[in-house]
Amino acid sequence: MSKSTSLLLLPATVTGLTVESLCIAYETAVTAAISSIKMYPFETELLVAIDWNLLHRPVCPSNTELFENAQKLVGCAYSLIHKVCVKLGVDGGPAEGNEMDFRIVLMNYSETSLHCHSKTLKWPLGPIFQLESLAATKYCWNSIFSTEDQAGKALLEQYRHVESLIHASSQPEPRPSVIQEDTRHDSDANSQQLKKHASIAVGGSFDHLHIGHKYLLTATFLLLQLSDTSSCAKLTIGITGDDLLAKKSYSELIQSWEERYEGVLDFVLSLLPLSFTDRRNAIMAAQKTNTDPERRIVSISFHDKQLSIECVELRDSSGPVVTNESITALVLTRETRSGGIEIMRKRAEKGLQPLKIHEIDVLEAHEADNGPSTDEFAHKISSSSIRKRLAESSGLRSVNPAGSKP
Repeated sequence: MSKSTSLLLLPATVTGLTVESLCIAYETAVTAAISSIKMYPFETELLVAIDWNLLHRPVCPSNTELFENAQKLVGCAYSLIHKVCVKLGVDGGPAEGNEMDFRIVLMNYSETSLHCHSKTLKWPLGPIFQLESLAATKYCWNSIFSTEDQAGKALLEQYRHVESLIHASSQPEPRPSVIQEDTRHDSDANSQQLKKHASIAVGGSFDHLHIGHKYLLTATFLLLQLSDTSSCAKLTIGITGDDLLAKKSYSELIQSWEERYEGVLDFVLSLLPLSFTDRRNAIMAAQKTNTDPERRIVSISFHDKQLSIECVELRDSSGPVVTNESITALVLTRETRSGGIEIMRKRAEKGLQPLKIHEIDVLEAHEADNGPSTDEFAHKISSSSIRKRLAESSGLRSVNPAGSKP
């Protein structure tokens, strides 16, 4: 089956970091885009790029300073997308058998130059971009959408203008790089709270990758940034080993570790953003390390190893974060909070420095529509619920239907 990618550009018109405020600003545009894509006879990714006014400051804060509001914005955006998918009868992820997939990145439109040349472009780390960086990718968009208001039309017009200037240049496309904008700084270099984190860890089962996983991975990548003392940035992603999932509900439908790490890498690489073909090539060329007999490790490096993404098999609840002193931050959810506390205890026993724990918000239901509560919403998008629906649709009776959730 062929695969295409479409782009939805959302201007900086949102007035608050709530699902309701995003619905007011963007629901019409999101609905129109998904309704159009739903009619395509092929699998489609929708990259949603949100122009964020906090990035418009003359001096941009560090990723650590931005993190709390940035992760909240991404979470609300995924909640909005799920709301629209339910309304339109779209499941919201290829893991559930449909033909639509979503990614969310943040964008700074205010610093866009009207005279862009690809040799001057910088490609920042992670899912925060200038408009030029997004326009310089190799994506051949099947469709480009925006809002119908003046702000949306201006953003779309500027994107097309910048894209035409870049593609008319004979200069090569910029490579993914972790070189940050010169304007980024720490408000207090000695503050643990505002410390830049060049090595971050996150973990999960990542089975049948859904919007909760995407939110967690995107938020983690948002935090990653070169520090003043590091020449490389590393994202360590712990992925639960097959043995630890054997007693989960509908365990026979759990994807293999290989399928799950490939899904995780494909998603994270799309946040650079790399095209589908480039992502497939990178995953095929990934280095599989056998130096640790206790766990499988798969890693990918970019731009002279300035950026490294490593998927590590978790054979226990803690993983390498307990012994790796270079990791300075851990991103987790409310459900995995107790695991983070245990990791901190084990690191303290080994005499390692404590980690900075960042907990992302819970994906919210838009309860104004008299829909499910937030807790019910979270359960519906869990991996176990996805496996249950897959089992029911195929008539499969699980040998372990009442197992614990991932």
